Amino acid sequence: KGHDRLGRPLYFKWYGKMKPKAIAKKVDAVHAARWESVIGCLRVPYVLAESSKQHGFHVEEMVVIIDCKGFKMKTFNKYVREVLKHAADISSPNYPEALGMCIVVNAPWFVKTIWAVARGFLAKRTRKKFRILGKKFRKELHKTVDPSNLPEEYGGTGEKGFKTLDELFNYKKAFAVFQSPEYHAHVLNDPRNKPFLAKAKAQAEAAANYRAGGSK
Repeated sequence: KGHDRLGRPLYFKWYGKMKPKAIAKKVDAVHAARWESVIGCLRVPYVLAESSKQHGFHVEEMVVIIDCKGFKMKTFNKYVREVLKHAADISSPNYPEALGMCIVVNAPWFVKTIWAVARGFLAKRTRKKFRILGKKFRKELHKTVDPSNLPEEYGGTGEKGFKTLDELFNYKKAFAVFQSPEYHAHVLNDPRNKPFLAKAKAQAEAAANYRAGGSK
């Protein structure tokens, strides 16, 4: 929800709220990465197409904002590292240029150490698109995104985006665009999505088996 100054849609992730141990109990790293990547491959084209219609010009990239508030060093465990590696291996070949910029905010000191490891999973062209910012990030963030598109916690008004970060955990608000009949029709009718739909179904079944104690 919301766009940067170039009309690119915003995608928010709050890594500080991530609970890898709880996730690991439900699905292994490979399937977690595949699920995240496959869903992304289905959603990205639709979001970019809708942004293009809204602005009246072609939009082919998106901006990701990662919030590390509450993120701890122990969160970046072996499971998370494996998920990131597998996700990068899947996403990069499919949508290598869909990422316009990734801005990391509220990054504690040890994030630079983590980034030294994580950047190795990414293509060189992708690494250049990352910006690592600490707690005093607002001025720099506002250069890329107008405050009207940002939540109050980021010095914004939420007029054209999320009002507060709490809305990220409100499914109906955070994923409203993916609940519309238009989105589902787009996914089903686009022939490029057939392999991803098949993988999504397979991943859902695999995750169900994993939780039930079956094969992975």
